[in-house]
Amino acid sequence: MKKFLLLLVMLSFGLGSALAQSQEEVADAKSKKRNERMYLKYNKVWNSKKGYVNLAYVNQTLSDEATDASYDAEWGAAISWGKTFYLHKRPLARMIKFGLDWTWLDINAAQYSYVDSELFKDRERYDLFQAEAGMQVGPSFTINPVHHLKLSVYYRLTPSYAALYDMENESYQGKFGLFTSFGGAISWKLISLGIEMRSGKVKYDALEYGKFSNDDSDASHSKLSTESVRFYLGFRF
Repeated sequence: MKKFLLLLVMLSFGLGSALAQSQEEVADAKSKKRNERMYLKYNKVWNSKKGYVNLAYVNQTLSDEATDASYDAEWGAAISWGKTFYLHKRPLARMIKFGLDWTWLDINAAQYSYVDSELFKDRERYDLFQAEAGMQVGPSFTINPVHHLKLSVYYRLTPSYAALYDMENESYQGKFGLFTSFGGAISWKLISLGIEMRSGKVKYDALEYGKFSNDDSDASHSKLSTESVRFYLGFRF
């Protein structure tokens, strides 16, 4: 009888251990499948659509610090092309990533028109074109709250070659300058909408004629300030 009871206890213990092991294996399998699903989700959401092309409408102002002349652009447009490099593999709290944005091509252009006459008597019009070409680089913060929805903010330094062209006098000036950009975007899969504030100062050679020239001791140069607001439609790939 004692041997039978001992055998029964051993069988019960063995069956319990086997059942516990089986349940643990099932739990491990479920956890593995869940981790695989999460990895596939992260891979689909984060590891794709890191490149971007943005087409922007630009509201821009050009001003001369020395003469206090300031003009709003009649029109402005911009295009940028780059990629986001995320700094860590798995998102923090399953939804947040820090990255480094590198826009290897950034082109911005605008046209200004102004009247140069005493009390606007003859209404003679002059056109001035402004353009910059450079690149952007800086940190970004992206959050993915649900599905493929992403919200991002960024700050970038934008070294650029800046140029001015006065059509009336056919004069051209070009200088390198440093601009800064701060913005944010909301994106869903391939499409994003964003806004970006951009500013910078460039010390151009003085124009041969017109509003943008200095009367101080450094009259051969004119330090012009550019302030822009970009509204853009972006394509992620």
